[in-house]
Amino acid sequence: MDNRRQHHRQDIRLLVEYTSVDEFLTDWTANISVGGMFLRTDEPRPRGSTFRLRFRIPDRPTPVEAHGEVAWVVPPGGRQPPEAGMGIRFTNVSDADVQDIARLIQERRTANG
Repeated sequence: MDNRRQHHRQDIRLLVEYTSVDEFLTDWTANISVGGMFLRTDEPRPRGSTFRLRFRIPDRPTPVEAHGEVAWVVPPGGRQPPEAGMGIRFTNVSDADVQDIARLIQERRTANG
């Protein structure tokens, strides 16, 4: 794990709907943590861009709804991670949603050994 990370990230593919003032987009996560996610996209938005996020966690009846900000960008052709995209830092997410994200990460870590 990168020493700069505050939270453990878990590789997982979740479909995320995200909106800004004038856009509605959908992309897939490469990974998620309780602090944010990496979205795969060939058209990452600039650092500092903000979004409303909505995604479903397996075995949960309601979607997670949060706000996030682009913290870092990997342009197409970038080196790490190997795909283009953007790191999203959650700026507003409920405690219940954080707990469910943490549970998902723990379950995946346990299942993957």
